[in-house]
Amino acid sequence: MNKNSDLFERMLEIIRYYKIKNVSEFSKKYLGYDSPEKINRLKKEGKYPSYEVLADIANKFEEIDIHWLITGKGNMLKNPTKSGNIAADQLEKYMDMTFQEIEFLREHVINLQQENTDLIIIIKSQVKSLSNNT
Repeated sequence: MNKNSDLFERMLEIIRYYKIKNVSEFSKKYLGYDSPEKINRLKKEGKYPSYEVLADIANKFEEIDIHWLITGKGNMLKNPTKSGNIAADQLEKYMDMTFQEIEFLREHVINLQQENTDLIIIIKSQVKSLSNNT
């Protein structure tokens, strides 16, 4: 079994991050190549990308840290705390929504408790009225 090069593995991380189907789509649709060969050849250990490939990736995927792509050092994203950390953004939106829902439910419970109190008063007055009539 041939081990993919580390650089190719990092390209696969980019593909997964952007939810691109496969290397072929990455090569053709995103980088504008006629075939995926320029990328697929990088699977083999000891194969290095051309300047063109690196420049195309850097230009198309501006938030990707090209130093990380080449060396594997640092973070995949240039600014992971500020930019598209999709999972964190979605979690934050979900938490905001959840807190809003909790607040809505809390207010709803308070309203129901008040309605219950009002109904108890009405029932007691009706029972008292009935007992006075008998």
